[in-house]
Formats: sequence, C-alpha cells, structure tokens
Amino acid sequence: MTGRGPPSHPQVPRKWYGEPGGLFGMFVLADVPTNILDEILDEIYEEFDCPRIWLATDTVEVPITSDHPNMTITPLDPSWRSPYLGKTIPNIVNFLKSLPQSEDFDRRHFLTIDEECIQGERRWIKGYRIEGGLDDKENEWTEVAGEPVSIATLVFGYEIGDWEELVQAWTWHGRAIK
Repeated sequence: MTGRGPPSHPQVPRKWYGEPGGLFGMFVLADVPTNILDEILDEIYEEFDCPRIWLATDTVEVPITSDHPNMTITPLDPSWRSPYLGKTIPNIVNFLKSLPQSEDFDRRHFLTIDEECIQGERRWIKGYRIEGGLDDKENEWTEVAGEPVSIATLVFGYEIGDWEELVQAWTWHGRAIK
C-alpha cells in the first residue's frame, strides 16, 4: 500500500455485521463512582438525544425496546454497584450470546468501562464487536477505546464496512487497544 493513510481492511462477511438493534449493553468492570457513570452516560445521551444504553445488571431483564423501563437513565442511584466487577470480556460475550435475538437489542456490539478507562482525569469507554457467528462455540472480538461520544458513535451508528476502517485507523493512530 502506498500513501499516508492507514491500510484498508478486507470486507467481513455481511452476516457478521450484527443485528439491527439500536440498544446496547454497557458492562462496568471496575468500581466506578456513580457520578462518573452519570457524566459518561449524560455525554452520550446528549449527543444521541435518547437513552440507548442498558447498564448491565443481574437484577433486571435486558431491554428489548427503546421504551423499555430498564433502559438506563441518569442520575443513577448512588448505591448502585456493578455485578460485573471481576468479570472478563469472555464472560460478557457468553452472556450476550445466550440472549434471544431481539429487534432492538444488539447482542454483537457492547460497551465497557474498566479501570484503564477512568485513570486520573480520563473518562473513556471501550467499544466491542463480537466477531464470527453468534452461534459459534468460541468468538474473538475487536476492541477500541476512546472518548465516550466517539466510541458510542462508532458502536451505535457505523455503516457496513465502517467498523473495520475506523478500528484500523484508530490502531494506526494508536487509539485502539486490541
């Protein structure tokens, strides 16, 4: 390849692009104060003008429509603690793959916040895409990290082909984690 831009990524089979859902799970893997979670969620919601995130918990059902009462709104209850502390990405992938397909909830793309995302003044999130078929026994995933609105834009609104190009560009610029 010539030129200064990042390399082009080969097309991934269309069936692996995901489901049509516009609702996404966010899994908190570190002990993050609720005021920081409120800031991150508010920043995303201000950009997208509606709640599209389910803050993953083990006590309420996964929302399957945008007007579902379990969509996360701010402010969060100050006593809220994530049930995903100490869990891993493979745990999340297996959980999402176990869910029934839904018209609105995307099982292939998800968000996380871990200790790396909230070091010092940093307020980042990580976006993931599960690669391969959701019925595969094991899956790999693609991970990118960055500012909440940037990552939410990538996860919520990519067009077919954009994910690979953007992840590769972020990698080239040193912004992708994996």
